Order: sequence, then C-alpha cells, then structure tokens
Amino acid sequence: MLPDKVIIYDDSCPMCKLYTMWFVAWGFLKPENRIGFSAAPSNITSHVDLDRGRHEIPLFDRGTGETIYGLNALTHILESRWGWLKPVFKSKLFVWTFYPLYQIITYNRRVIAGCKHCCGFDCAPDLNRFYRSVYLGLAGTFIGMIACLLFASTTFGSTIAVGTLAAFGLVGTVCGTIRRLNSDSEEGWNYAGNFATTLLIISIFLTPLVVWPMVVGVAPPKGLAWFVVLVAALFGLEEIRRREL
Repeated sequence: MLPDKVIIYDDSCPMCKLYTMWFVAWGFLKPENRIGFSAAPSNITSHVDLDRGRHEIPLFDRGTGETIYGLNALTHILESRWGWLKPVFKSKLFVWTFYPLYQIITYNRRVIAGCKHCCGFDCAPDLNRFYRSVYLGLAGTFIGMIACLLFASTTFGSTIAVGTLAAFGLVGTVCGTIRRLNSDSEEGWNYAGNFATTLLIISIFLTPLVVWPMVVGVAPPKGLAWFVVLVAALFGLEEIRRREL
C-alpha cells in the first residue's frame, strides 16, 4: 500500500470512479487517499497543476509534496505491489504502446462514458481534435467491421442486425446534421464522439451474431437473434436518451 499517495480523479466520470475504486478495493491506496476533484481540499490542489490534471490523472505525495501525472501515476501505483512490472513499465515498447492509448482514453473519457459535469471543479479535458479523430477512426473501424461481417452473412439474425445498425446510423446522421447547423465546432465534435460511442455499444452487443457461426458452425437460433438485437436496440435507445443526441 502507498500510505502517503493521494489520487485525485474525475468524479464526474464513471470510468474514473470505477478504476480508482479498484485501487482502494485491492489495497493499493487507502480509502481516504482517493479524492474526487470536486472534493479535493486546497492543501492538496495547491500542489497540483490543475490544467494538466484535467488531462492526466494526478497522484500527490503528502510526504514529499511531489505530484506525478497520467500513465506514470498509474504505473507507479501498480508497481508498488508488483515490483516485477517496473522494467516493463519503463521499457520504450510499453511507453510507445500505452501512452498514446492513455491519451486517446483520457481526452475522450467524457464522450466514452457519456457523462457531464456534476459539481465543483470541472476537470473535463479540452477538446483535442487529433485524439478525437483517432477515437472516431477506431470506433468507426470496429463498427464497420461488424457491419460488413453481418452484411456478408445470410442468416436471419444478421439481416435484422444490419437493419438495426442502419436505422440508428440514419437517425444519428440526420440529428447530427440538424444539430451541426446550430452548434459551434466543439459541440459538433462532442456530438460525433457521443454518437460514435452509441453505435460502438450497439455493435459490441451485436458481436455474438458474428461470433456464433464461427464457433458453433451454424446460424444462431431466431430466438437468440431477436434477443440479441432487442438488447442492442434498447441499449442504443438508452444511450441516445442519456446522451441527449
């Protein structure tokens, strides 16, 4: 355990809440050393670069007054118990691989999680058009891959799944076009991120219809296909409602 280390997380983001809660549950940090930005006292935030902290999670040391950020902060927590991972974390291959991945997630966390500012200090990251474009590209690649595999299949489940994806895509495109006429650039980028995440979630739920024939060797039963598509559609509708697309 790191008794003097304090992690300050984005308490408007469900993903940030979850993984910092795991650090406490697994004994890496004391419960009182997990603090949301909205509740962080000034004697801690005065040692934190708040602008940098919005983009890279800060880990503050009460003993030394030092703060480290982002991927360095997360790997420091992990290697405090699993010291054998330290050479891995310090390797160039690890840094070249996971630093860009961390940046993609942290700059897009609000559109991935579909959350908005709740209270106190708003630690939402700035819009980074490069990392937003990378996220849109990755999400679009996965969505397109699932759509192509479904379209190539002649099963009943694949047909209704393609129809579901196409329907959500059409609605999202029309709504996005209308909203784009009345929004500034940043709002348009945020809409694109939110809508891409909604389609990504639907595609993930439709994945069993692609995997089933590969594993079992036959088309999925109609009952299973209807169930999978219904669940995907319901989650898609909920995401549209929750994100106010």
